[in-house]
Amino acid sequence: MNTIAPLSRQDVDRSIGSRFGLVASTWPDRLAVLGEDGELSYGRLEKLANGLACQLVERLGPGRDAVALDLPQGTAFVVKSGKSFVPLDRRRPESAGAILDACQCALVLHDVGEAPTPTRPSLVVDPWRHGSACADSPPAIDTDGDTRCYVYYTTGTTGNPKGVVDIHRNVLHNAWRYTVSLSPRADDRFSMIQSPSFSGCLSSLFTSLLNGATLCPFDLAGHGLAPLAHWVRAAGITIFHSVPSIFQCLARPDADYPGLRIVRLEGDRATPASIEAWRAHCPPDSRLVIGLGATECGLARRFEVDRARADTMGLAPLGYPCPDVDVHIEDDDGAALPPGEIGEIVVESDYLATGYLGRDDLTATAFRKVDTACGRRRYRTGDLGYLDADGCLHHVARKGDALRINGTTIDPAPIECAVLATGMAVECALGLHVDERGTTRLVLYYVPAHGGDAVMAPLAMNRALAGKVPGDRLPGWIVALDALPVSADGKVARDRLRPPSAAHRVRPEAGVAPRTGIERVIADAWQSVLGYPLDDVHQDIFELGVDSLACIQFLEALERSAGLRPGIERVFDHPSVAALANDLGRGRERRVETRVAGDERRRQRATAAATIKTRRRRHEP
Repeated sequence: MNTIAPLSRQDVDRSIGSRFGLVASTWPDRLAVLGEDGELSYGRLEKLANGLACQLVERLGPGRDAVALDLPQGTAFVVKSGKSFVPLDRRRPESAGAILDACQCALVLHDVGEAPTPTRPSLVVDPWRHGSACADSPPAIDTDGDTRCYVYYTTGTTGNPKGVVDIHRNVLHNAWRYTVSLSPRADDRFSMIQSPSFSGCLSSLFTSLLNGATLCPFDLAGHGLAPLAHWVRAAGITIFHSVPSIFQCLARPDADYPGLRIVRLEGDRATPASIEAWRAHCPPDSRLVIGLGATECGLARRFEVDRARADTMGLAPLGYPCPDVDVHIEDDDGAALPPGEIGEIVVESDYLATGYLGRDDLTATAFRKVDTACGRRRYRTGDLGYLDADGCLHHVARKGDALRINGTTIDPAPIECAVLATGMAVECALGLHVDERGTTRLVLYYVPAHGGDAVMAPLAMNRALAGKVPGDRLPGWIVALDALPVSADGKVARDRLRPPSAAHRVRPEAGVAPRTGIERVIADAWQSVLGYPLDDVHQDIFELGVDSLACIQFLEALERSAGLRPGIERVFDHPSVAALANDLGRGRERRVETRVAGDERRRQRATAAATIKTRRRRHEP
């Protein structure tokens, strides 16, 4: 039986087309693509790719032109013509003109039956038609590892979309990293459900076809989520790749997936719900692999979940190093941060993307050379995270989505995990809100575990979280939603979480009113900070979403009104009005009672003096 070694480190300096040609010549009858419209063997896909390459060279000549792809999911990419490809996002047709101009695309490849792009020459591509152009050999084009492979436009999560340029060597290296991570077999069937305009689809595309496995495209944008579970079983998917929120949609009560041997989750944080979906619906010997990657750097970190410990881990980390890739945590000035400190995730490698098309300024900002003889570079990802003492990478947030209160970056993961652990929520996300007093507090958005009937009063939710979350990290607003908003790529769209209303604020319940002078002074000091009265002296103030800055403001108010300076540690140890009053002691309480009584007498004397003065004025001539 003919065989070849899996994609290896030695293949990195090839072109993609030459590696694919080796696979196709070794296994011409093996199933390469299982599509909704039919099947393609490796031998036929090779001839179709050669035929398309010949057509492109005939139309455009042997130059390095860019070719735009306006194609549905699962159509072959341009890898054997020496041309670079530029996928267009069918979900954002308004962006096509600017991309075509920026990339100077000489031709647009269309699906059969689609209208051609105005002002651009076009070519219909239909690999399922028997009359499609085929050729036994590709055109005589010198394509090597340094040949430009594509320009992929990012989704704009860090600003306006940017065209990321990369070459064959780097794309092959990334496919090799995935080969090391997943150990694919020739009988594997890879899902490919991402939009062709999303670079995440390339890992499934190239890792499968360059290792002799079968690629199974699914048009998620066209079909939606409803038929996805049936398709996974019917197509015999063995390696499933998606963002966590899409994978969770497979977790139906009557669904299991005996053929799945690897679930690969990237693009967003893997939640406990994602991990539980894998444990409950996939075979006991299956693997759950978490990864960190980006268009600019490819796969950078990976983490494999231990099934035996999965129910205790909370949000999965991003994990440990991939071959030839290092990760650092840096502050805003580029200085390295020690383990445990949150900073920007910076990826270092010889195989980073070459830069942003036509944007030397952005390229210089995001990429920089490392001061070594080999000329390695570093890429600033725009993500915040930290390395633990074991060298494992943990993701916190995008820089633009970071939760910063009083100059401190807060990792939402422990709080979100604690919310899910209560059993009252199936999904949740943290945000920030600034109230009418200019105070910033955390906002919890959650989807109730049992629908609208399970919506908790804000205070009840915080009481359920008490002891599971640090006292000064409980949210000040809590909002129940039918579903968290998601982007077109299935990630949680935090920028679309609506601001909370007054009804969502965590407020105290009526209880025991202040009974003594010192309790009244403490309650008044808290009211001056919170903006509403504390109606129960036994209320734990941290359950209301109070943070350390609010405690400092309370202490300042307490000193101004009563001359008391208990210290912030005592506030944390005695978080209710009654507990703090009792801790301050009876001696101080008598002094406060005397001071309060004296203040009241002074106010009465001042009022009486003002009244007498007014009456005298009335009788003056």
